[in-house]
Amino acid sequence: MQVGDITDVIDKSFGSNYKINSIWRVIETAMKCVNFSEGRPTMRIVLQELHDAMEVERSQSPKRSHHAPSEVELSTSSSLLGPLAR
Repeated sequence: MQVGDITDVIDKSFGSNYKINSIWRVIETAMKCVNFSEGRPTMRIVLQELHDAMEVERSQSPKRSHHAPSEVELSTSSSLLGPLAR
């Protein structure tokens, strides 16, 4: 992957049917998850950031094309976001 070029990591089945800002949000979230030196985000934060990326994808702002061939639904029910026993 070239520096700053994220098109290599985008699923080819999307074609050009995505918003680049939502892809950047997902990649930035993933990078936070593997950054051990600064501490990893909680699952609650990860889910919220992925949910925010989906909202960007669904927003009315112009897309590269019309609709992605398939959409991923993220469940953000309170049962998933609540604290977990350790």
